[in-house]
Amino acid sequence: MKANSWLSIVVCVWGASIVVALCDEDKPSDEAFSRSNFDLSFQIPQSFNRSGESRKYLQMETGKAACRDRIWKRGSDFILIRQMVIPDLAWDKTPAEMFADGRNAMAGSGSVRIIAEHDYERDGCLAHSFAVEFRKDNTVSFQRMDCFLMKPDLNVVVYMSPNEAALQESACQTLFKSLSIKARRNPTRT
Repeated sequence: MKANSWLSIVVCVWGASIVVALCDEDKPSDEAFSRSNFDLSFQIPQSFNRSGESRKYLQMETGKAACRDRIWKRGSDFILIRQMVIPDLAWDKTPAEMFADGRNAMAGSGSVRIIAEHDYERDGCLAHSFAVEFRKDNTVSFQRMDCFLMKPDLNVVVYMSPNEAALQESACQTLFKSLSIKARRNPTRT
């Protein structure tokens, strides 16, 4: 799969591992994530346990994007919180164009079926929510993925389960209701 837009990175769960496309071996420093003007707050349901964190660079059309993933697990359900520092050139597109590029990249992959999607605003930041079915070989994953444009960051919150009904259950609903965005008082400038 080629990463041709900021959202073309489709995250999927295969057992207990998370597969992320197009990763470099370099790891961004804390400073790479401190430029943001905003902080995304969230409440992970107590039934989930922290299962990992990773940092990497993802290659995009407009350059490398620093990426930090934080992962929680409960049985076969996963929560992924991704912060990506998007290259400045990517912000030349409008939010509608950025969300459309992501939608088109997912739909064009052949293994993703978009079940539902909608735009909304959270605390002054534009967001787009996707519910998708991801199929590969004999494995199926259902995902709710909400993407928040918080220049220079794209934050993505994903709830993944092999059970479509889990996207309507309390753990998923509580996670997405808990999301809030607050302005950061003193972001680091580079």
